[in-house]
Amino acid sequence: MKKSALILFIIIALTAIVACQTEETPGIVQGDYASRVSNFNNFGYMVEYQDQIYFTYLDTDNLDLEHVPNNFADVADFGIYKMDLSGENIEKIADAYGRFLQISGDKLYFNTWIPDAGIYRMNLDGSDLELMVEGAWLSFGVYDNMIYYVKDMYASLKKFNTLTGETAIVIDEFCNIEWIDDGFMYFSYEGRQNCSRYDLNTGEIQDIKKEGEPLPHRFGFDGTAAYYSTNDDIHKILFNKNATFQDEIIADDIDGGYNLLLNGDYIFYFDTERVSEEKLVFNMYRVDKNGENRTLLCSSIPRNARMFVAGTNLYVTYPMPGNAIVIQYNKLNFETSELVPMEIQ
Repeated sequence: MKKSALILFIIIALTAIVACQTEETPGIVQGDYASRVSNFNNFGYMVEYQDQIYFTYLDTDNLDLEHVPNNFADVADFGIYKMDLSGENIEKIADAYGRFLQISGDKLYFNTWIPDAGIYRMNLDGSDLELMVEGAWLSFGVYDNMIYYVKDMYASLKKFNTLTGETAIVIDEFCNIEWIDDGFMYFSYEGRQNCSRYDLNTGEIQDIKKEGEPLPHRFGFDGTAAYYSTNDDIHKILFNKNATFQDEIIADDIDGGYNLLLNGDYIFYFDTERVSEEKLVFNMYRVDKNGENRTLLCSSIPRNARMFVAGTNLYVTYPMPGNAIVIQYNKLNFETSELVPMEIQ
C-alpha cells in the first residue's frame, strides 16, 4: 500500500472511531431550552440562571432516617444552595426547602410545604425572603410580574400580581401547570387525559392533546413541539402553522415513561422494574427524538428519583425513604453510565 493511501486509510479509520464514540456517548447540551421545561416538570428542584445553579437539598448527616422524629420539619437541616455550572463551589444560601425553583427579575421563587406552605421569593444570595402566596404548595409559574398558581387540591387556577398584590381567577377549575412562556400557559385539567394551552392575552384555550387519548405522565416542550410520555409510549405533538396539532408516537414498548427529560437530540426517561413483590425501581434510558438508538444507561434507581439537566451535567436525585424529599444528588458519567454521588458540605 502506498504511503499516501495508508495515511488516508488511517485518517478515515480514526474519524470513524471518533464518530462512533460521539454517537455512543453524547454529552449534555448546555443552556438547552427544552431541558428548562423538563426540569420544571420534574418538580423543579434545580434551576440554572446565568453562571449559577440553584438547588434544594436535605442534609441528613445528623438525622436518623430510620427513626424520624415527630418534629422533623423543625429540626431537619433543609437548604437551598447554589453552585457553578460544573457542579463545584457549593454554597448554602437559605434555610428552606423549595420546589418549582424559578428565577424572574433576579429573584428566586419557590414553593414549599415545610414548615409553612406557600410561594416564596428571595434575592439570589438568599436575603430578603418574602411570602408571596400563603398556603400554595402545588405547581406554579412566574411570568410577566404574575404568579400563576394552584393553591391546594381541587382549587381554581389563579394569578397573583407581584406589583399590586391583586389576585384573580384564571381558570375556574383544578389544573396542573406544565409551563409558561411566550404568552402561553400550558396546563392539564385534573382527571382528564388532555393537555391544553391558555393564551395569556386573549384567554383562549386550545387543546393540544385531546381528551380520551392515553394519560400523560410528563410534559416536555422544545419551542416547536410538545412531548409527553405514557405507560407505553413517548409522543410528539407538532405545532403546525395553522394552529393545529399533530400527535405521533416516536417511541413505543416502554414500561412507565417517568421523568421525561429532553436535552439536545435526546430524550431521557425512567422505566419501572419490579425486583420483588414489594419493591419497584427505575431504569434510565436514552432515546433520540426519532425514537431510535434506545440505550439503557443506569439500573436500580430508587423510586421517587428525579432527573435534571443543569450546567454541564445530568443529575439524578435520590429521595428520603418514604417520600420525595431530596437527600442526595448524583452526576451521570456518560462514559461509564455510572451515577456519581455529589458531595455537599
